[in-house]
Amino acid sequence: MTVKYKLLYFDLAGRGEVSRLLLHQSGVEFEDYRVKGKDEWPSLKKDMPFGQLPVLQVFTDEGTKMLAQSNAIARFIARSHGMDGKDTWESAQCDMLVDVMGDIQDLYIKWKFGGDEGKEEKKAKLLESVPLFLTRMTKFIEANPSKSGYLVGSELTWTDVCLAYTLDILKGVEPNIAADHPKIQEHQEKIWSQPRIKAYRTKQERPT
Repeated sequence: MTVKYKLLYFDLAGRGEVSRLLLHQSGVEFEDYRVKGKDEWPSLKKDMPFGQLPVLQVFTDEGTKMLAQSNAIARFIARSHGMDGKDTWESAQCDMLVDVMGDIQDLYIKWKFGGDEGKEEKKAKLLESVPLFLTRMTKFIEANPSKSGYLVGSELTWTDVCLAYTLDILKGVEPNIAADHPKIQEHQEKIWSQPRIKAYRTKQERPT
C-alpha cells in the first residue's frame, strides 16, 4: 500500500518540529507544509480535527486520514518507521520519558507565551527545574544496558529527538543551561549529527 504524508504546521519550529525531524530521519518523502498565519489559517482551521496545528495528513490507497496532537503525530511516525524501541517495554520507556519532557516544556511555554504577569517568577521556576531534569535524563543514558549513548535501547528513538529538541529550546532561555551536564550535550550532538537530521537543520532557520 502506498503511503504519503503531509505535515501541516506554522512556519516555525514549535510543536511541529519533532515530527519534522522524525520524518526526515525516517527517510520518507513528505510535504512540509508551512501554514501562512493570518492569511491562511482561518480558512484551514475549521477543517482541522480540533482546530489546532500540527496535523499530519496520511494519504493511502484507501483515502486520506488526519492525525492531530503533536505527541500522537510524533509517536505514529516513530512506530511506523522503527523509532519507538524494539519491544513493548522499550516503547513504554519512550512514552514515559517524552511525558517527562512535556512537563519541562510546559514550564517553558508558560514562561514564553504566558504574558507579562509573573514572567520573572515563571522563568525562575523553569530554571530551577532544569538541573534535576537534565540529571535524570543523564541517568537514563548512563543506565542504558546497550551503552549506545541513547536514552532507550541500542538505536535512535523518538525520545532522543525529543530530548535534543527540548535542550535546544532550553538553550534559548539560557545558552549555557547544560554546561554542567556533559552527557546531555554529547547526546544532543549525537542526534544532531545524524546525516538526515543534520542536512535538514543545515537548511533551516528555526525560530522556536
